[in-house]
Amino acid sequence: MQVGLELLDEMVRSNVQVDVYTLASFINTAKQDGSPHAIATAFALFKRAGVDTRRSARLYAVMISALGITFPNSRPLPACGVASAKRMFCTDTSHTN
Repeated sequence: MQVGLELLDEMVRSNVQVDVYTLASFINTAKQDGSPHAIATAFALFKRAGVDTRRSARLYAVMISALGITFPNSRPLPACGVASAKRMFCTDTSHTN
């Protein structure tokens, strides 16, 4: 999971756009990790992605699948993952989780 975050960060620094395939791969990595922190981070990245990136039924399906496995009883996402994703990929952290 950490290596995936580092690669995404490298993409951003290199001005390579994170696309639907990259984001879906990261979500799958978080799903395999299975920890609430990993899924919360993936969800935060999903929410922060541009509308054009998120406009994919496959991407929504991957995210829903990850959330369903990790949070089967509809528990709220841990704020720590959301906050860390905001710090890494978004300079404007004034938005709500």
